[in-house]
Amino acid sequence: KVGMRFVITDILLSTDRNIGNNGAIITIYEATGAAVTTISKTILSVEMLKQAVRDITGLNLIVTEGRWVNIKTDDNSVNASLMGFYVKA
Repeated sequence: KVGMRFVITDILLSTDRNIGNNGAIITIYEATGAAVTTISKTILSVEMLKQAVRDITGLNLIVTEGRWVNIKTDDNSVNASLMGFYVKA
């Protein structure tokens, strides 16, 4: 949103049984567009194994104004939820 910054309060990550033997690397990052895979700033990078759950709550991470928050992984069996709210820039 124009003139606003997003504040991340919770990150919920889970993997299913189809994850490869080496696990999955998940990266949450700031980008210049919705479909951009080039990382402007890394917010979180974590490796997870099969059927793992990682809930990170109680955060107060402010995203740079005008940036998108994107999530990418090297495996297709990852679920991610990101929660937060907007504040004026």
